[in-house]
Amino acid sequence: MYRVGLKTQEQLQSFLTYADQNALDIWRDPSVLPGSSVRDADIMVPPAKRIDFINKMKSIGATVATFIPDVQRLVAKVYSCLTNTDFFFRKSSYLTLRNLC
Repeated sequence: MYRVGLKTQEQLQSFLTYADQNALDIWRDPSVLPGSSVRDADIMVPPAKRIDFINKMKSIGATVATFIPDVQRLVAKVYSCLTNTDFFFRKSSYLTLRNLC
């Protein structure tokens, strides 16, 4: 999963067009904030499209950072913890990804 830094309306439009044309899964939509700045977006990109995606985002001037390196592993870990009956009795405060299981 990548976090994409978008600053302009043109970057936003290029990002959305690319994501649509490549059937990529946007997990957090970029949105226009007051003052016409654009909020960053989170997007899932399959391994086969990563290099092309990163190159495209750089070509439009957007920044790209890895947000979650392995989503599948994270989902498996969360699922494993939530199906473990001890999980509910061990935790007494809010959970973060760091202290999960």
